[in-house]
Amino acid sequence: MSDFREALLEVSENDSDSKIESEAKSLATNELGDFKFLVAIVIWYEILFAINTVSKLLQSSDMLIDFAMEKIKGLISFFEEYRETGFKNALNYATEIALELNIDPVFSQKRKIQRKRQFDENLSTASVELSEEESFRVNYFLYLVDQAVVSLKTRFEQYQQYENVFGFLFSSQNLQLLDDATLNSCCSNLEER
Repeated sequence: MSDFREALLEVSENDSDSKIESEAKSLATNELGDFKFLVAIVIWYEILFAINTVSKLLQSSDMLIDFAMEKIKGLISFFEEYRETGFKNALNYATEIALELNIDPVFSQKRKIQRKRQFDENLSTASVELSEEESFRVNYFLYLVDQAVVSLKTRFEQYQQYENVFGFLFSSQNLQLLDDATLNSCCSNLEER
């Protein structure tokens, strides 16, 4: 994460063209100077960094499917842990960046719109109002992480199906460890597919 912060600050420090610097400051102040936006950038950076690391490994020409399954399982574990601790960490990193960029590290409060109640609505039902931070955590962060976990679990299940059919062929070591009866069974299963 420090790489992200350093890159962001380096861009602002190393740019000597005054017009570009002015436009960048204007953009940062008026468009991107929102703390919620900084938190979103930090979250996306951490998610994409984790996915990119595994993706590069999976694209190697000598990749074995059992190794790929292990990496995807690790990525699922990362996201499950990130779901619990990632938002707080992202807030901390975004706060540091916001302070360095002179941005107020608070979620801006939106204007509340009061909705008329219908005559048949239960008036005793209390409506739950979340703070801007909690709303962002629930509606953005958790949604994003949960979608990633579902997608990765689907991919993992696909790899498990491949392993069930072709797993005995993944490496010569696996093939040598099989006795004749198991090898016959695996070959019959492959033939049926």
